[in-house]
Amino acid sequence: MNKKLLLFVFSFVLSAGVAMAQCTPPDPNTTPPGFTPEPGSPLAPGDMGVAYSQVFMFKVPSDTTVEFQGFPVDAQIDSISFDDITGLPGGLSFACSNADCFYDALETGCIDVSGTITDPDGTYPITVMVTFYGTALGGSVATEQAGSLPFGEYEIIVGDVGIEDGLSLNKFDLGQNYPNPFDKSTLISFSSDANKTIEFKVYNVLGEIVRDEKIDAERGVNQFEFVAEYPAGVYIYSLSDGTTTLTKRMVIK
Repeated sequence: MNKKLLLFVFSFVLSAGVAMAQCTPPDPNTTPPGFTPEPGSPLAPGDMGVAYSQVFMFKVPSDTTVEFQGFPVDAQIDSISFDDITGLPGGLSFACSNADCFYDALETGCIDVSGTITDPDGTYPITVMVTFYGTALGGSVATEQAGSLPFGEYEIIVGDVGIEDGLSLNKFDLGQNYPNPFDKSTLISFSSDANKTIEFKVYNVLGEIVRDEKIDAERGVNQFEFVAEYPAGVYIYSLSDGTTTLTKRMVIK
């Protein structure tokens, strides 16, 4: 069968944090095929003039499904290459664990997007361009072309780090933890428009949940202490009232 080049467009939005070490690929024996963090997972926001790093881990699948002439087609993957990441805020670039950003099927790898943000506050859409090489089958016949596949969306927010000027008392609102960065503990403040149960989660830079607990909030401003029990690095904390989820970045020294 004829080999073919299939272009996948993986669309998502990255978020900024504090610079980390060069990424190390995950264990191929324990890592399932896929991309981590998954679309929809909160990622660290960043700030102009602050060092940033966002690590993405993956294991290349051996097969997938693409759309060809309006129909789903099974495709066997031989290898992929990460070609570019467009739309990054100024000052950021990316590096793959393989210098050529080329990976065989079932090989694990990682991408580290890092630098110091030079662009102003705002939200930046990011697109990762991925080319994979393989054979697409329509029944038992190899196809000659395929289209793009949207991977998913995240959100990169570039904004100030520091204490929140004020919380809105008429709605569910989240303040920046203080101090930030911190080494032992930090205070997190939020406001609630009613007495309700709030879900508090903390994520590491891989999008993994490292803490998940419930908080009984009272109407008005609430505050609690977060004690550092994790390695130094960038973490995302989120509060959810079941309808709205709010996220902020914190840094453990």
